[in-house]
Amino acid sequence: MKRPDPALKGEVGPYARTKDRINRQTIALILIPIVLCGAALGLSIYLRVTGRLPPPSADMLFWGAVVSAGVIVVVVPLTTVARLMRASADNRAGMSRALRGVGLEINTKPTKEEKERYFRGFGKDGAIKGAAKGIVWGCEGTVDGSPLRVFRHKHVVNAGTNAAHVVDQQVAATDCPPQWPLLRAWRPGTNLERWLRGVWLIKSVAGEKPTLENETFNEAFAVSCDDMGFAELVLSPEVQARLLTLPAGVWVSLGNGIAAVIAKGEWDATFTERLAREPSALLGMLPEELWSWTPSDVPEIPNENGPT
Repeated sequence: MKRPDPALKGEVGPYARTKDRINRQTIALILIPIVLCGAALGLSIYLRVTGRLPPPSADMLFWGAVVSAGVIVVVVPLTTVARLMRASADNRAGMSRALRGVGLEINTKPTKEEKERYFRGFGKDGAIKGAAKGIVWGCEGTVDGSPLRVFRHKHVVNAGTNAAHVVDQQVAATDCPPQWPLLRAWRPGTNLERWLRGVWLIKSVAGEKPTLENETFNEAFAVSCDDMGFAELVLSPEVQARLLTLPAGVWVSLGNGIAAVIAKGEWDATFTERLAREPSALLGMLPEELWSWTPSDVPEIPNENGPT
């Protein structure tokens, strides 16, 4: 069987692998005592039925297993929380060092005005939803000659009656021409979403998909843009190849005055410097004609005084 191309999902960093390992170990440590309890129950019943152990001893075997399992089920989740918090703290420290390496210092207590400044250009019609008050921390400065904002943002999305979930994203953004239409390129998160991407359900949300030469990119990424001509200019073979090297869970938004790299959750410290430099790097790969690009479907404004 042919192994899937790793570019389809992107590279997974040490922090994500650590969290995945902790979660898998937790599941195993919880399942093991449950299985042992079942085995102890079956053994105690067998010993009682066959008379090899008197009922009190057989019952003690079972209840001893139950108590041990209960202790494990209580202790393991608490230990897991502590391990995840430690991994997050270590990753945050590494990310802070990487951001300082490019001249940025994390502001853990931004004021309302600073949050508004970080969030400028996002919101209702931007690449991410919510409001500036959802910013957890942020920083800003100049990286590779371009103004850069990096921040972590959380907001709640209602998914129906009594159903909601928190969207946690980390963003690096710089400025681009405001007349550019909003273009998004992302890796579908599940096989179902990957399959649905080509049918009307996804097309109705994401818009028409541009025709690109790189088959791996076509398979790995979904693209939405109001102007397919603009999308094809942006997504040159070089840009497609670069996007395929982005880490897992990272997507790109370009247009409406903002060029942004957005990740689900907190960045992995290993990728922090790369992601902080990514917006200006992507802009540097675009053809010169894009900087003077104007929408092709701008409606003609009639002259109120009639034709001249």
